Amino acid sequence: MSPDSSQPQARAPRPLRARTAAAVCAVVGSLLSVTACGNDSGSVTSAAEAGQEAGAARATPSTPAASASLSREREQRKELVASAQITWDKAADKAVAEVPQSKLVDLELERTPQRPSPSETASPRPSRSPGAPRWSATVAQKDGTAHIVIIDAVTGQVIEERAEQGQDSGDKQQLAGLLAQATQTPAQAVKTATDKQPGTVTGVQLDDDDKNVAVWQVEVANTDDWTESDFEIDAAKGDIVSQRVDRD
Repeated sequence: MSPDSSQPQARAPRPLRARTAAAVCAVVGSLLSVTACGNDSGSVTSAAEAGQEAGAARATPSTPAASASLSREREQRKELVASAQITWDKAADKAVAEVPQSKLVDLELERTPQRPSPSETASPRPSRSPGAPRWSATVAQKDGTAHIVIIDAVTGQVIEERAEQGQDSGDKQQLAGLLAQATQTPAQAVKTATDKQPGTVTGVQLDDDDKNVAVWQVEVANTDDWTESDFEIDAAKGDIVSQRVDRD
């Protein structure tokens, strides 16, 4: 499943001539308060006035730079989320309803590829144009048999449903074991993630961590700055195992 800032500009240094003139005025002013010093424009300024101007210049705050535009990745994330009308939970319900006695194991918001797969081409169900938003889901039955379900993210229509190719008995056994461990539902995992980081859910996946513990991976797009937070949540206890923010 796949993981977001401008810094205020430092104040520009004063020109060398202005710094030199101010320094000379300060020295002369300490010796003879009535001595005049020339400024850059050629007018005559008293040492006291020069000191006041220098102090005012030092007190003037720097002007922050304008906010940088979104990175290409954040802009694409924003466009994708804005174009999707079907939320993750509605897409999950659609996917599970397509395969009897199945549970969600993977769901991702993505764009329709430029070149559809052979199975999509052969599907009797209509597919939207390349670049259109869609949900790609994987659901599995109790024995670990997985099915791929593609859902139009605008209309909610199921575009394709097929058994996952290449699954062997070991793959099914592993997936069945993850499902058995996952007493936390996808909805519970999503609530845990969005309570921590409000935003739009763009991905949910059941996986295992490096200790072979089942975890829900939840991706949340922050709609304030369009960064993405990736959570790992213990699929049995419901605790947040890790959180990473993609700032690209």
